[in-house]
Amino acid sequence: MIFNTHPAVAPIVAMDEPVSVFNREKHKVYGTYRNTPLQEKASGVEYHFLDVTEDTLNLDFLPDRIDGLAYCPGTINLKPFARIKPEDFIDDFNIQVLGAVKGLVRAPAAEFVPKIRVNCIAPSITYTPLSSGLFNSDAKLEAYGQRHPMKRVGSVQDIAQMAAFLLSDKSKWITGQVYGVDGGIFSLKVN
Repeated sequence: MIFNTHPAVAPIVAMDEPVSVFNREKHKVYGTYRNTPLQEKASGVEYHFLDVTEDTLNLDFLPDRIDGLAYCPGTINLKPFARIKPEDFIDDFNIQVLGAVKGLVRAPAAEFVPKIRVNCIAPSITYTPLSSGLFNSDAKLEAYGQRHPMKRVGSVQDIAQMAAFLLSDKSKWITGQVYGVDGGIFSLKVN
């Protein structure tokens, strides 16, 4: 398994569960970072620099065979829209949308089937240290939660559980899918 992440989006505690599953199954887990190395590292993970926005990627650290890939881009500008510079918006768009959905789901799923499965997790707002500024009061957290049919904000464990499932043999007949782990907000209109 290889994943690309930012510590505020997928805190170490959230990675511990899926990483321990893969380590128990004798899989090697690689993690990458784009801007700065992680200060706190999950045990059982080998970390390397990787900037997915570059035209040429140095993937020399990877073995010849990869059993799974989890792409967790980990960048978001949580500030008023008027204060976001155009280049910030374009960078986020390229990493989040083009890289995750368009580039890393459907095209490779079609190209590598049946040898490699490719799927995507599309979460709604998830409570992480990065998003904690949005939830600076219990009232705001409750209000965000009430917007979702499941009546709560997502947790890193919700996303980690889906990632562990998709990277396990339990999903061996699933490929080319985008899974909304979003409390139903994008598919249900029940509020």
